[in-house]
Amino acid sequence: MAKVVMKPTIENEIAVYRLDGNLDASIANNFIEVMQQHRSILRSLRVKAVLFSFKQIASVDASALLQIVEWLDRIQRQLRISTGFCDYSPKQYKALRHLTQKRAVFLYKNFKIAELGVGVSRMRKSALILVYDEDRENKTDMVSDLISKGYSAISAMNRSDFEKRLHSKSAYEQQVISSAFGGMTKSVGVSYHRHLFIYTFRGAVDENSNGTFKRQAHLERVKWGYRLFVFDLSGVQILNARGAYYLYELAKESREAGAAIALIGVDESRFEPAALRVLEKSSFYVLDSLEAIFGELKLESALRSNHQVFEAQTELSRELIVQLPVFMAAAQEALLAL
Repeated sequence: MAKVVMKPTIENEIAVYRLDGNLDASIANNFIEVMQQHRSILRSLRVKAVLFSFKQIASVDASALLQIVEWLDRIQRQLRISTGFCDYSPKQYKALRHLTQKRAVFLYKNFKIAELGVGVSRMRKSALILVYDEDRENKTDMVSDLISKGYSAISAMNRSDFEKRLHSKSAYEQQVISSAFGGMTKSVGVSYHRHLFIYTFRGAVDENSNGTFKRQAHLERVKWGYRLFVFDLSGVQILNARGAYYLYELAKESREAGAAIALIGVDESRFEPAALRVLEKSSFYVLDSLEAIFGELKLESALRSNHQVFEAQTELSRELIVQLPVFMAAAQEALLAL
């Protein structure tokens, strides 16, 4: 039977739990009990991440793994630190990507990559890091996250380009592959669908979110006459009270300019209770999906205004020509978000 290491190894501000043997339901339950006991200890040690290592695990039961994923997701919200897995095989990576894609649980192929992702690596900031993943969005997220931490990171276009670069004269200090840790990058995408501008928030929305939303571009759209916009929160992994207040301020400014904001993708399990209270007191229209907006009677007038603006601007006019650079910028943002 596998044995849970009761005391995690603390390495460079990262706590690593290692099991030796098979991972089954009983061991998963045992690990969760240990983690419950260690919460206050981990908080007092001020570690920046808690990782579960696969290095010495012989076999894995799928249901047991899901238990651990769900627990790590819960722990990161309770302790407000990064959680994730490391030292897994390529096959295990595919399974972990499926289980963690909509959770704030990160994947690090090895400990060196974990140090980079957590932001505690002693690697020279000027050192070049090569990033590759088959999932283009994940690859872009990781590069953005590394750059935001001050590292020099570039991505390979595809597998062939990745292998070619590895054998080129360029000296890459580290290769980041089979990992996923950029989901907390604070970025807001924009797209346009059925006369609606949709702002897609991702990662963490918190006290550090100022500057991620292109406020001036949004207010320009309000000036054109658009009266309804969408905040899509389905990609948000953490929303705290300050983050909710940040959204509230954006909505208040829009309302004062005559526009309404509809929220979709609200997941109460991922948002702090205080954040939910802020959202409840705000003037958002909270709906289950984008399609639900088009059936909401209270939003009919605003939708009509959006449609009228669109129809008026489809005719080439002096005003439209003046606005074309702004429309092009919005289109470019939408393309980059794909």
